[in-house]
Amino acid sequence: MLRVGKLPTIEIIDVVSGDGCLEEIKWIAFFRNNGVDLTNVTDGGEGLVGYKASDETIRKQSDGIKRFYKTHKRYNFEVKASPETRLKMSIARKGTRFSEEHKKKISEAKKGKVFSAEHKANLSKSHSGVKHQNYGKHLTDELKKKISESVKRTWPTRKP
Repeated sequence: MLRVGKLPTIEIIDVVSGDGCLEEIKWIAFFRNNGVDLTNVTDGGEGLVGYKASDETIRKQSDGIKRFYKTHKRYNFEVKASPETRLKMSIARKGTRFSEEHKKKISEAKKGKVFSAEHKANLSKSHSGVKHQNYGKHLTDELKKKISESVKRTWPTRKP
């Protein structure tokens, strides 16, 4: 409308109490059935009820999600930084301590947080002495070797 120099108009067609979701659905159906060319993408109500994405849109969304997870499998610095750079970063951080000011900021950021009942129950359960599902199980030599190789690829050993 704006491209052709027209402005949209708004007319009150119904006054309702509550959120008006059902009435919105009714009016959209009424106008569509009477041949009015609406710009509504959905049938009305809350959310995207009645919206059907095209196959192309679904494919594009899927490709985007796949790219995101492929790119973010590991932390960005692990993906982008060479093993030598990661080693230098690790050495540079060794022995560093947070300043008192920084510790205070971290502490303040955590104050006043409100946890849901479900979260509190999970915390309570995790600290109740219940053992982890793998507690007491031993790793096979083959699995230990796989873990070791994986760690060596990700974090090369330091040279003195």
